[in-house]
Amino acid sequence: MGEYKNPQTNKKDFLTYSELSSKKVNKLYENLLEKFWRYEIPVIEYEEDPTDFFGRNVATKEIFVRINSTGTPLKRNEIRHAEKSGPFFKLGEELEKKYQKLFEGWKITSKNEVQRYLLHEFILELCTALHNKNYSDRRKKLEDLLENHKWKKRELSVVKNKFNQIIAWIKEIFPNDTIKVTRFKNKSDFYSLFVVLSKLVNNNYVTKDKKANKIAGKFLLTFSKQIQNLDLKIRPFSDPKLNKFEEKLREYVLSTRQATDRLKERETRDRYLTSTLKDGFFLNQKDTKRHFAPIVRDLLWTDLISKSKKPKCPNPRKNRNCKKVLTYNDAQIDHINPWSKGGRTKIENAQLLCSSCNISKGVK
Repeated sequence: MGEYKNPQTNKKDFLTYSELSSKKVNKLYENLLEKFWRYEIPVIEYEEDPTDFFGRNVATKEIFVRINSTGTPLKRNEIRHAEKSGPFFKLGEELEKKYQKLFEGWKITSKNEVQRYLLHEFILELCTALHNKNYSDRRKKLEDLLENHKWKKRELSVVKNKFNQIIAWIKEIFPNDTIKVTRFKNKSDFYSLFVVLSKLVNNNYVTKDKKANKIAGKFLLTFSKQIQNLDLKIRPFSDPKLNKFEEKLREYVLSTRQATDRLKERETRDRYLTSTLKDGFFLNQKDTKRHFAPIVRDLLWTDLISKSKKPKCPNPRKNRNCKKVLTYNDAQIDHINPWSKGGRTKIENAQLLCSSCNISKGVK
């Protein structure tokens, strides 16, 4: 039953229930048995069926551990985690496992939030925005995607690839984890930045231009500092004196104070961040056409043959396996300035490479 101090000897005794049932022992321990039977055990009832989409009882242990360890009812996101499953839910788990340490390093989440399933829920919110191609009002759309949407493998693959692409872009914009000292470590600000970048990706903006990303990082760091300073000025029940520039930013600050996941507040932050990035003149859009027309290859070949009977491959990447001499059947058309970095799909930006060099350039 447990260890107790003997009132007479003041030494620890280990008592069993059968021993304590003895009147003599019970009296010696100041009627402990009666106290035991009068002890009220706290009970929390969980009325929902803790099964997943496939009818498996996957979360009973998690529910018990959470209630038993804290003595408090589960939060809504924890109940959602207990009840839901399926491909979209599992995609969130996969991305959480991949990026947990990164998000902790960026100070966007903590180990405690991971244990309370808050990071998983946040990642699902980001995935919801990717699937919708825009913001949603609170978690209404997330609930719908978990409960009603019939996911196709193609849809999940698109969401997963875009998520990875945007995280990689953020790492380029904020090298060396500098995001952790900015506003964008806050979930509301990070969510808005993430969705703004996703919409830029959907509109074919370049994500791999190092110079542009460096400038974008400076713009966002400056913007973050301005918002942080203004946030200190604007206090409840106060009317601070703000200059014209600060008045323009006031709306953004207020959108991060209350009901931050409301659609109206998210759209407010979107306007400011889109203006900072898109109108900052440094981001380029990719050409809507990625592939050259076949006739461009023939025109380039004709031009090369007019200058030399054995045209050489320019080998721009110093490829060791370069075939050196170009042949018509092997020559492949290539963007001089890469399409992924904003290079135009025009003959002025085209060249012919041997197949080995073209593959080598594409990989790099």
